[in-house]
Amino acid sequence: MAEQPGAGRPYVPPRDYDHRDVEHVLAVRRWEGWEEFLEWLRAEGINDPELSPDVFGRLRQDAERACARGAAFSHDPRQLYQELRRP
Repeated sequence: MAEQPGAGRPYVPPRDYDHRDVEHVLAVRRWEGWEEFLEWLRAEGINDPELSPDVFGRLRQDAERACARGAAFSHDPRQLYQELRRP
């Protein structure tokens, strides 16, 4: 029986986003707020080569949640990261 493709590759666990990923997305353009930020994530973010599918999915989910709860949008990557990670 033939070996399965990728069988010899080491397991790479899914990666969550961090403030560097938030910094990257903030550098794409000057966002006016959550709506514009989310519009880009929904339409173009999935194609950004700097964001893995794991990072993209978690970032988008947290951005949707932050917007829904009325969180303040910040252009500072560390502040925005903290807001995104807030439950």
